[in-house]
Amino acid sequence: MSFIPKVADNSWRQKLRWVPTKVNLDEHIVLADPGPKSAEAARDPNVGDLYVENYTAGLCSSQLDYSRPPWEVHILPIRTSEAACVAVFHLNHSMGDGTSLMSLLHACTHRTSDPESLPSLPKTRRHPTPVAANFGPFIFLCWIWNFLIYLWNTLIEVILLVSTPIYLKDTKILNMGKEGIEYRPRRIVHRTLCLDDIITIKNTIGCTINDVLVGATSAALSRYLSRKYGGLLPKQLLIRAALVVNILRISGINDLSYMMKEGSEAKWGNRIGHFLLRLPVLKCEDPLDYARNPLTMQVQSYLNKIKVVVQVDEQAIPDPHRFLDDITHSVQIMKGAAASLIPSSRNLQKVPIVLSSS
Repeated sequence: MSFIPKVADNSWRQKLRWVPTKVNLDEHIVLADPGPKSAEAARDPNVGDLYVENYTAGLCSSQLDYSRPPWEVHILPIRTSEAACVAVFHLNHSMGDGTSLMSLLHACTHRTSDPESLPSLPKTRRHPTPVAANFGPFIFLCWIWNFLIYLWNTLIEVILLVSTPIYLKDTKILNMGKEGIEYRPRRIVHRTLCLDDIITIKNTIGCTINDVLVGATSAALSRYLSRKYGGLLPKQLLIRAALVVNILRISGINDLSYMMKEGSEAKWGNRIGHFLLRLPVLKCEDPLDYARNPLTMQVQSYLNKIKVVVQVDEQAIPDPHRFLDDITHSVQIMKGAAASLIPSSRNLQKVPIVLSSS
């Protein structure tokens, strides 16, 4: 038994409500037929990667049938560079938020070593909140100072946000989307980065993982646009990104049993905030300068990997793989620059002084 959206009345508002219905799994589980591509992918997994990208691009331009529950699972029996088979979930967001659905999918799996037991997820590490031993004048002044900084930053962000639709426009570049871009189908491409490389860069210059990822994106964008402009970047480019931040108290994927437990701190649904961040488009002599931009945001990784997913309108960005190559190249040159500083950093640690990076 499941539910489907139906029109509640014939008024002009066309209100929808959920009504119970029976589920026919044959209508929701689709087994794709790669044909000769399957044999080609067995020899060259890149063929499988392109097949999956083309398949998902087709799903992005198709509509779900709302005469039945709006979800589908597409099984693609083809080898890719990262998997022997691929499952694509095509569903309406009303079925659930991404984190909750991942927890549900996780609860449907079992251990390969013990098919009778459920897999476990690593516990989310939470940094303990420091508690002052006594609330003295110094603590009170620190609290007032932090509150004023918070208030000032909020005021600046509100001014910038209000100014954006009035006069503070982004620079019109060659790859800017044209009118109606929100209605055109998208292509989804991805690339896997090594988390250890990101951590090496982070530890070398004393920043965060988010700083490194934003810096790599800035460097890749600079490289990509420089190639489009023939090596001559326009001056004073203003390009901003809308960053979505998870503000849930407990982030990440949690066990479904824990999420359903009464009084659990793992909440259902999305709680997000967003802000505008300017991406500097420039050429830096030191590759590590791209990562020296302070930022706080949530980053999801899987074991020792970070997945970079890019969704593009092919009319605006016809070569998204080149942009992913630029991100990979940026991380590698930043890693190389960080590795060249490691020996000197170790020697400096023997000197009894405190170093800080700007």
